[in-house]
Amino acid sequence: MPRIVQLEITNVLGIKHLELTDLQQVTVVSGSNRQGKTSVPEAIIAAFTSGGKCPDLIHNGEEGAEILVKLDDDVTVRRTITEASGSVARVTKRVDADTEAIISKPQAYLAGLYGDPMRFRPLDFSDLPAAKQRELLMGLMPIEVTREELIEWFASQRAEENAEDGAEAEAAEADEEQWLGIDFKQHGLQVVSDTIDLIYDRRKAANTVLKERKDRAAAMAVTPPDGFDEAAARAADVSALQQEIKDAGEVAERKRHAQATLAEAVSRIAALDVKIAELQASRSDIAAQIEKARTTLVACTVPDVTDAEEHLAKYTTNQATIAKLDDASAADVLAAEAQADADALAAQLEAARALPEKLLAAADVPFEGLALTSDGATLNGVPIERLSESEKLELGVRIACALAGELKLVCIDGAEKLDPARWSEMLQIMAGYPDVQFWVTKVTDEPELTVTTGGPGMFLGDAAPEEAAVEA
Repeated sequence: MPRIVQLEITNVLGIKHLELTDLQQVTVVSGSNRQGKTSVPEAIIAAFTSGGKCPDLIHNGEEGAEILVKLDDDVTVRRTITEASGSVARVTKRVDADTEAIISKPQAYLAGLYGDPMRFRPLDFSDLPAAKQRELLMGLMPIEVTREELIEWFASQRAEENAEDGAEAEAAEADEEQWLGIDFKQHGLQVVSDTIDLIYDRRKAANTVLKERKDRAAAMAVTPPDGFDEAAARAADVSALQQEIKDAGEVAERKRHAQATLAEAVSRIAALDVKIAELQASRSDIAAQIEKARTTLVACTVPDVTDAEEHLAKYTTNQATIAKLDDASAADVLAAEAQADADALAAQLEAARALPEKLLAAADVPFEGLALTSDGATLNGVPIERLSESEKLELGVRIACALAGELKLVCIDGAEKLDPARWSEMLQIMAGYPDVQFWVTKVTDEPELTVTTGGPGMFLGDAAPEEAAVEA
């Protein structure tokens, strides 16, 4: 992996000329405000990333600027910046002592070296939207979740619940339709997030059904009358009573018919009395009809069905009560089913919400304490935006190291935000990334700009730094 071993800056921002050689893992640029500290990392960044016109980098009063960077793999980057031509990079690689090969498409080559430009400015991470932070961190932690794994997770969760309830665990069946709509090609944490949203929506719908069924069951609740014997009412047989009432109705009908016949006969006799002389011959027949009708009246005695009617009315009332009881019981069953569905989805939701923690525990997390939420990221449980400035800087540096491309280079602007203890911790972080080259700026009380280079230990006082001359 290449590393910068020489840097030469001419007419860039606040620096008139600066030449640095034998650069080590850590280079610290320090001095008071307005001494051009940030000009050094800005020049390095410009050497690799500047494209198009960037006259703002040119030192005041000068016509152009130049940045020369040499890497330890014999690659040299020379970037010139002018008002007229803008920013132009020339990249060469030494083949032997006398020959240098020019690399075509230099900007594409440089982009392949430095990778994600965010690592040049670690603090940029804390300024990203929470969703973008989460997306970037997910890229650092490749996690895959398959449909089969999701089914197995929730089958295990159901088995554990059955075991806790003392019930026999049922064989898990892969319900393919349950996870329709989830894109398993996404990052595993996004799959889990979509799963949580899906289960949440299902539980919300199940709770709606549960409420509707509970309300219906409550509205249909029935309190039987005092003394009501449900078993006897359900077993009652009123066919005999119905037959008795039917027979009584037939007798009553015959009686009404006889009464009508008698009334008609009496009427006819009254009419015939006027014509008695003419109708005497038929009077005997009519008289016989009268006699027959009277005999029928005497023979027809309508039975008393009052008790039967009362029993039938009671039966009808009891059947209505039974129907209400059955409806209420059915409503309770539906409400219980809805409760079971809602409880199962609530358990699924709880299990799904625990999955990100399990996935992150098994994943190759860039550093301890980092966690992803549904819409962002946290460090030791604290959202990124609520971290202190020094914590944001440390987090950005760790992420920048994780993002480092082939040219592992991280620029830390503003190390003065760190108190001595934090600065010591930052040096320990740098020591943990021996293949990364760090450029650091610090505000100090020194009247002039100084540049020191070495290993992280020298900045803890292990060795005296060698200062480089800076022309500002």
